[in-house]
Amino acid sequence: QAQESEGHDRTSIDLPGVQHDFISKVADAANGKPVIVVVMSGGAVDISQERNNDKVNGILFVGYPGQSGGTAIAETLVGTNNPAGRLTQTFYYSNFTDDV
Repeated sequence: QAQESEGHDRTSIDLPGVQHDFISKVADAANGKPVIVVVMSGGAVDISQERNNDKVNGILFVGYPGQSGGTAIAETLVGTNNPAGRLTQTFYYSNFTDDV
């Protein structure tokens, strides 16, 4: 629970740790195969690096998917489910507050 929990707010909306670097390295190693980033997060995170990476073919935000989440994610990734949803939050860049 180092990122956020009750009584412990985030100080940054960047992905924690080295996740940006890890995603970039996976995308580089994929050799043209599709790369889909699955984001499991209870709140908005800055995924602009992944959005701007030409080697990342898609981003799937799943929030906290619950009991059947794994099945729903798998069905979405293989194309047997076509999700549509309305997000309850706005996704800002991590430096948004510097610009306001």
